[in-house]
Amino acid sequence: MEYEIDDRLPVNQYGSLRNVQLSASGELWPALLEKAMAAMFGGYGELEGNLPYVAFKALTGATGDRLLRLSKTEENRWVCRSPKLAGMGRKRQMHILNQATWPNDNTPGDCPKSDDEMLDVLMWLDKGECLMCVASKHEAGNGVITSKGVEAGHAYSLLQIATNLGPKKDIDLLQLRNPHGHGSAEWTGAWSDGHPIWATHPAIKAKLKPDKADDGCFWIQREDFVHEFEGISICLSDGCAKMRGTGQRSQ
Repeated sequence: MEYEIDDRLPVNQYGSLRNVQLSASGELWPALLEKAMAAMFGGYGELEGNLPYVAFKALTGATGDRLLRLSKTEENRWVCRSPKLAGMGRKRQMHILNQATWPNDNTPGDCPKSDDEMLDVLMWLDKGECLMCVASKHEAGNGVITSKGVEAGHAYSLLQIATNLGPKKDIDLLQLRNPHGHGSAEWTGAWSDGHPIWATHPAIKAKLKPDKADDGCFWIQREDFVHEFEGISICLSDGCAKMRGTGQRSQ
């Protein structure tokens, strides 16, 4: 389906863009992309909330089980399902989570994995350059900033995973980004921007080059990650889709 848009964009009373802003280099495409998404879903108001795999579907056209949703159960185990979306052009989306298999080993998705096993899956996906977003817990109430700086009920992009760090090779870190960017809620615990733990691990700091900037990006240790986040949306890359179930890394 094709959507035709013009370059007229909503602004506030001061003449500034009301929603998505220009790119860091001053380009207009983010606001135009948002307008196209609004045309697809029935208006700007319909872009509030929803789940990242809906955006993955809209932006990539991924079909079948290329879209996955990992969810944490009440028993603190993880299951893998494939979301089926009905009516991408409607205002309200119909979400059905179907049976799926774990992408790295082809075992049934309803066979739960532990936190460590799930993170092994994420490392396999990260190596294969898959698109991934993670969802923070809702316990504090959507939009509430927790004591460790994470916004409850909010989606964060998973940018990369760094494993086997430190002299004992026992530190694994994940880099996340709040899509709201400047002024947005970031993790404030261990390995956050400017945290003193970086000074005690100069080799890790030299390798990862953490940037203490107000940009929504931060690092978090795997043990804290599984405590703060409870859902993961995935769009498999071509490489991972091809290697699915073989246990091998995509090249």
